[in-house]
Amino acid sequence: MKVIRLTYRETEVNPSVYLLLYFRLAGIYVYERFWGEKVIQLEEPESSEEKQDMDQHPAVFNTYDCDIYIVKDARDLQEYNVLQDKRPERTVLLSRRQVAAEGAVCYGDLPERLLVLRINQRLLQQGIIATDEKSELDQLAKIYDDGQLMKLTLKEKYFFTVDLDLRLRQLRKQYDNMIESLLRFLAGGGCAWGDSRFIHAQYAVLNIIYELDCICSRHQVNLAYSKESLLKVCDTLETGIDGRLGDSVRMLQGQIYDDLCQNPNAAYEKYISCCSPEKSYNSYVYFRKGNYWQDFGEDWEQALKYYKQAVRIYPEYYRAWFKIGLCNRKLGRNREAVTAYENVRRCLSDRITGKCVRPMEIEHIFKAQIQLAEIWEENGSLNNAVSALSWAERVWDLIDMTSFYDLMSEDTEDIAFYRERTKENIAIEDVYERMIILNTVIGNKEDVQRYRDKLS
Repeated sequence: MKVIRLTYRETEVNPSVYLLLYFRLAGIYVYERFWGEKVIQLEEPESSEEKQDMDQHPAVFNTYDCDIYIVKDARDLQEYNVLQDKRPERTVLLSRRQVAAEGAVCYGDLPERLLVLRINQRLLQQGIIATDEKSELDQLAKIYDDGQLMKLTLKEKYFFTVDLDLRLRQLRKQYDNMIESLLRFLAGGGCAWGDSRFIHAQYAVLNIIYELDCICSRHQVNLAYSKESLLKVCDTLETGIDGRLGDSVRMLQGQIYDDLCQNPNAAYEKYISCCSPEKSYNSYVYFRKGNYWQDFGEDWEQALKYYKQAVRIYPEYYRAWFKIGLCNRKLGRNREAVTAYENVRRCLSDRITGKCVRPMEIEHIFKAQIQLAEIWEENGSLNNAVSALSWAERVWDLIDMTSFYDLMSEDTEDIAFYRERTKENIAIEDVYERMIILNTVIGNKEDVQRYRDKLS
């Protein structure tokens, strides 16, 4: 199994995050879709070359192995009848009530992995996976759940700047335990690297080692595992699995070259190998290609091309929209930059309303609003600048309200720690100071005093 298409309410962060991280651990790409439409403004192609590229890489694809729908209510069910592509043998339909009953929100003593086990059983019954693959995925679900990898990954992904030695040691210990569990599972099955069996578990080991090495690199300590050995094992695995995980291994190799070897040229070659018209689901590879041209080549036009491709495949890719805004700003295209930065907030509007915004999402919305305020101020539109900064303030206030931290930890002190870390990474005081200046010019005396009080 290579690709799963997952459709759910954007505010349903649980169980969606659990499922996303589980399947991605197994080397299965998850293409997200959300119920309901958003007002996201897609740019028209500016050249014949760009139009040709769009024609060759259609945004709609049917190359997935399984279509999973989490239906919340009757409205979702009605929309499902429109969205489904008439392939019931590839579809798993779950009601929100059924999800809760099957343990996705951990009622009583029911483990969260019970939902995954039920999904795997459905996949087996519908002939999407074979018995041995189901057994492997079930065992992987147990290791994933026992190791609390969802919580671990969320902490590592969003808070890699944590500089406390104790927390770093705790993270490393948890990763080591996960790696040992996976290696025992492979050894127990007599599996060697590159075997055609246990391909999901083999990928999972490499993926977790990569994440652990990334933690070490970010903290400027010695890598836990040799990056050269990782690359060699990736080559062995890629040969052995013969494409049964799609682009996953090549993408992982690209990330290793990028993040551990600091070899962007080798990484880019891997990303190119993941791009073809029939593989239009992988928006992340285009995002990485955009990063290459932005960071390594400082070629804003070329970077923009790939970021645009990413959002054509996945219109709600807020990180790509932020980069599109950045590139257009560098190129002096303020109108296009405004549209892109506004799209960052539009992409996440449901999460904002539902107060379940992720820390990384908060940071992107906040920075996009700061950029918008600067553009409006340069154009003399001070009221628009104030409005943009008001949104930045609103999303900063969500740090204390969002429920997303509950997925990261069950300890209240731990949650409070990560909330404070998020605040430290976002300079709200700069917003208050700018609001004082702008409101002074506009003549909003009450707001001037209000922001002075906030600063004090």
